[in-house]
Amino acid sequence: FFFQAEDGIRDAQESRGLGDVYKRQMLGYSTVYTMFPVFCLIFDEDVSLKIALQYPPLYKTLQKGRELNNKTFFIWIFKSIYQGGMIMLLSLYLFENSFLLIVTITFSALVLAELLNIYSEVTKLHPMMIGSQLATLVLYFISLKYFKNYLTVTAIDMEFIQNLSLIHI
Repeated sequence: FFFQAEDGIRDAQESRGLGDVYKRQMLGYSTVYTMFPVFCLIFDEDVSLKIALQYPPLYKTLQKGRELNNKTFFIWIFKSIYQGGMIMLLSLYLFENSFLLIVTITFSALVLAELLNIYSEVTKLHPMMIGSQLATLVLYFISLKYFKNYLTVTAIDMEFIQNLSLIHI
């Protein structure tokens, strides 16, 4: 629904629906922009390898699969729905009469949210984590340049950045 409405608003011709948006690769961000941040989580360490080998009972629950269960999965799902809902509601509230900019606003908010989510989950920073975060930012700025049909780059000013920051407080 969301992209159908946006697609119809942006173009003079009648909305072509979600299928055409997929063909034009706008929704590819869900893979590209979440790939690097999630990948960097494999470098997170609670303790050093030496301590982990010295005290194997610390990881007994992981070995039995107790940490990755239905409860954990549904908590992740709830976080995602809550986060998406808050981004959308706060975008509409903070940016008031900017319905035509909703793709730019929510796209930027989702990329920023993904980057911030990683820092809320990791225990110990690794240089590869920082590198993957930077790679995501580089991809975001490249997208601003190449997806000008979808993203209104001229709307990104100081007020835009302030409102985007408020969404994530």
